[in-house]
Amino acid sequence: MYDTWNVALLIAMEHSYFLWAQKKSNNPAYFTTAMNLYKKSLNPDHVIQAVNEAFHEDQKVSFRWLGTSAREGARKILTNKLLKIAMDNCLRMSSH
Repeated sequence: MYDTWNVALLIAMEHSYFLWAQKKSNNPAYFTTAMNLYKKSLNPDHVIQAVNEAFHEDQKVSFRWLGTSAREGARKILTNKLLKIAMDNCLRMSSH
């Protein structure tokens, strides 16, 4: 669940940057607006399921202690999957 919140946070941060970039003002409400939009517009269960699937497919290879190329490769794949989940659920796309 912790990693799901990281993806949700990334989605909200990306959208708050989008809101800021439109007016470039120092309005701290952009993040709150983005987080509220995330809660209302997305199906959090979809994000949770996608994150859980990414970690299940990883089978904890990304978290092994040894600095092996297999671990580094697995981390890169997992990171790319989590970023893809965030971008696939981009708030700008869902708010049109």
